[in-house]
Amino acid sequence: MKKNRNGSFSYSGKLSKVLLRMKLTFVLLLCVMSQVFALASAQTVSLKKQNASLEEILWELKEKTQLVFMYSDEDIASVKGIDIDMKNTQVDAILNKCLEGTDLKYVRENNAIVIRRSRQSENVPQVRMRKISGKVTDTSGDPLPGVTILVDGTTIGVATDNEGKIFPGMPRGA
Repeated sequence: MKKNRNGSFSYSGKLSKVLLRMKLTFVLLLCVMSQVFALASAQTVSLKKQNASLEEILWELKEKTQLVFMYSDEDIASVKGIDIDMKNTQVDAILNKCLEGTDLKYVRENNAIVIRRSRQSENVPQVRMRKISGKVTDTSGDPLPGVTILVDGTTIGVATDNEGKIFPGMPRGA
């Protein structure tokens, strides 16, 4: 009786078929899970409201979805009188319709939606700049490069160039 010693496992044909089936099953499962995730993240909602405030709409969206809404009461208090009638519509489209014509915008991160003012610069005072120029020298008249000139009591300042010259502007009143 001769032994088959060609260096391979005697069940290699069956093993490769099992491995191939496992790979195909894994790929199929991965495709199905990605579709389920895509459907879950793009939730559709039916919403019908007349003369509603934005807060009312957000509460209803919160009840119908698993989304968390974060906003400042002051920001959304002025948004009222919204008429909306949308069926099987994505939450993003509903929010776009509700925030249309306002200075609010939203950002979606996973299951959280943050609503805030789009113009954050309203609360920041505008600093008017005045142009200054000059040259910083030592007692013998040689230019001093890299000298920092600061406005008293602030961190606002300018630095001199290689020739000791000052070019940038400074805030008015400095």
